[in-house]
Amino acid sequence: MILIYILCIMPVPFIMIGAGWFLKKYPPSDINKAYGYRTKRAMKSLKAWKFAQENCARIWIKTGKLMILPSAVMCVVCCLVSEFAMTIILSIVPILQIAVMLIVIIPMEKQLKAKFDENGDEII
Repeated sequence: MILIYILCIMPVPFIMIGAGWFLKKYPPSDINKAYGYRTKRAMKSLKAWKFAQENCARIWIKTGKLMILPSAVMCVVCCLVSEFAMTIILSIVPILQIAVMLIVIIPMEKQLKAKFDENGDEII
């Protein structure tokens, strides 16, 4: 049963680490709509684009690593609780993990706003 808990709870932190590593190792060189950190602010200029890719990769790797321990604890908790409680945990934890993954947008957009103007030009 622990394998099922691991398969339900552990993928998101490792996906974040893997996606962050991939973005760090193979950042998209040109602004595109295929992959990378793609928001309007990040796509305003090539400098903003490159800045967003580097920082998103760093934040995703760090956040993914921070999520591993709590996720592993939740796997253990699933082994110790009733089937009903386990079902609730297996429903809520992945949703919370994905929310954390998406919340990365907030600090990224703040960093972009602080560093670049509305046209994507670097603020001096």
